[in-house]
Amino acid sequence: MLPLAAPALRRTSGEVIVAAQTLNSSGDPSRDLAHSLERALRAQPGETLSYDEPPAGTTPLAELIDPKAALELTLHETFEYWFESEKQGQSTADQAISLERANAAIEPTVKLASVDSAYWVRRSTDRCHLRWVMPQDEDPLLDALARLHAADALRLGEGSKYAGSLRACGRLIVVWDLAVDTPAEHWEQPAASLADRLGNAFATAAPLSSAERRSRSGLTNRQLTLR
Repeated sequence: MLPLAAPALRRTSGEVIVAAQTLNSSGDPSRDLAHSLERALRAQPGETLSYDEPPAGTTPLAELIDPKAALELTLHETFEYWFESEKQGQSTADQAISLERANAAIEPTVKLASVDSAYWVRRSTDRCHLRWVMPQDEDPLLDALARLHAADALRLGEGSKYAGSLRACGRLIVVWDLAVDTPAEHWEQPAASLADRLGNAFATAAPLSSAERRSRSGLTNRQLTLR
């Protein structure tokens, strides 16, 4: 996310930053990101872009970036990265207000080291979650999750409960409720063990049993919404 929920900006250094979270969208995140990236590459240094509906002929995002390249994520504790280091403290009043509001809304988040794309999140003083972004295609993933659920093996251990899943940018994000008094590092080993069980479930070629089909139906119906 960028100041005032802008779709992209080009710093005075020439560096381009494109936002995934904006106020407006066409309903196609790939087209929106590709269009914002192309516009930002043409922008003047120091320019912040406003929303523009991507045209039908927008270049696919996969032609602008390598979809097989390693994704390097940096988890920031605040939104101070919005501003170039030499311009810290020189933001406009609107930008300062936007920064203050964005920082106030941050939910403390820790990326687990034992597995890929799993994040411990403290939502409030009485709610903690594990959000795990799954890279697999949804249908085989739901089959594997259903096998674990039917075997009561979809748990992360004591103090956890499977909550459901949500979708973002074509990926399924599986969510567990966690005990609020248990720190993020406690869940490293349980997450690694679950990843092993999930891998074994993917390797199972047999059709789903009746119990597993019921579990799959239940998992499909447990859809979450982030608010």
